[in-house]
Amino acid sequence: MSPSCALRRLSWVLPLALFAGLATAANGARDQLDEAQRQLRSEKESERVAAIDTLAQIGSGPAWELVLEALDDPQPRVADEAQIQLGRAGLEFDTLLFGKQGLGKKRGMRALRVAEALGRRQTAIDDDLWTRALRHKDAALRKSLLWSLERMGSRASGDHGDLVERLQKLIGSDKDKNVRAHAWLALAALSPETAAASLQAGAQSKSTAMRAACCERMELAPAAMQVALLSDLIQDPVRVVRLRALEACARRGDREGARKLAQALGGESNTRLQWRIVELLRGLSQKKTGRNSRAWQEWARALAEDWQPAEIAVEPESDLGERTVAFVGLALLSERVSFLVDLSGSMWQKRADGRTRKQAVDQELRRALEGLSKEVRFNLIPFAARPDSWQESLTAASEKNISRALGFFEKSHSKGTGNYWDAMLLALEDPDLDTIMILGDGAPSGGVRWNLGLMGPLFAHANRFRGVFVDALLIETRGRLLGYWKDLTRATGGRWLVVKI
Repeated sequence: MSPSCALRRLSWVLPLALFAGLATAANGARDQLDEAQRQLRSEKESERVAAIDTLAQIGSGPAWELVLEALDDPQPRVADEAQIQLGRAGLEFDTLLFGKQGLGKKRGMRALRVAEALGRRQTAIDDDLWTRALRHKDAALRKSLLWSLERMGSRASGDHGDLVERLQKLIGSDKDKNVRAHAWLALAALSPETAAASLQAGAQSKSTAMRAACCERMELAPAAMQVALLSDLIQDPVRVVRLRALEACARRGDREGARKLAQALGGESNTRLQWRIVELLRGLSQKKTGRNSRAWQEWARALAEDWQPAEIAVEPESDLGERTVAFVGLALLSERVSFLVDLSGSMWQKRADGRTRKQAVDQELRRALEGLSKEVRFNLIPFAARPDSWQESLTAASEKNISRALGFFEKSHSKGTGNYWDAMLLALEDPDLDTIMILGDGAPSGGVRWNLGLMGPLFAHANRFRGVFVDALLIETRGRLLGYWKDLTRATGGRWLVVKI
């Protein structure tokens, strides 16, 4: 064959080969999509979870539509996996995520799941879509959207004029006080200079949530204004505002912040906040002093003007060097506490002595409750598939109430999956609560939440303007699961302890 004939043949053979290759690839992708869709109908959770991962890797419009549908799966492991993977959706799918199949879904948790996932995306913000979405009638959805906008704010660029204007309207006129505070925090992330102009007014507002929010971004204020505002806020009548102001003092990392913490310790009446101040001071100083306010003030007064703390992470301690009541080895630091106990499958396992773990916990709880002072107010919330609260609110630790509480718990024989999420949210409903002590193997297996990587940030969001500490007693928990609980407790200022029962 002559060279010219060969070239003419290649001129039509190559396009045909390319077309055939593309067709084969398209057929392969379609087969992969069909197989993943078939797996989503499987009775096995593991297959449905695997299908979601496959769909996220395919990353096409039809694939993401199927992931959105999986957000409605009745099993929390599957729905949580869909929510996690949804954070990988690209900019080209904004219309889908913000549309009727996403944020526009009226029933179930799909819209809330989408709203959270948006905050984990790495793609740019579409101002027009955000502005329209923030007009949603549901306050819970607006709060979640604002939280996502806050998380994405540092990745945005430009002046975002219309979106900033929308946030300012929410700050000034939204009916929900928490929405107003979340809107200000989103504004602080998106346009710090705009938020800074209203920080002083926010820190002095009547809204608890707004005062607490301003403490979180106190660094936006000039140094002199920070000092003046924090001097008042560490004496605020509402505990969560004092907590956030104390944490702002510690973040300053200078002599002024350390002195304010030491000063606050002497005037703080809430036991748990006293210990939080001690923990913050220990982190700054590397000293082991306890609740001795005079000793801390002497230390702070002696600091040089240019003093800076050592950058050493300090783990919260279970043994604080003071005699106090303990629950399964973890010191009780609160006078406003709810004990949450996981009664799912592992609690009914037999020990070497023939007793179940539940029977051993009965004894540990009796020891803890009978050691409470009369100033303590407490509640019990055992949980399996559902939480079962002993009382609707915290109750005085009288001899009679302790006896009733122990009788209630010892007769509790709930079994099934471990619904950690609903138990923690139920405890959070009590406005007087400042501490949750939760005991279990740490592995959620029921309710609407399964993945602790999601639960940790979501609980921190729910708890943001409550400031409830979470102390976790984890039965032989290890590995990644333990890491998640460390993150969750640290985010609240709480502690964790691995125990054997």
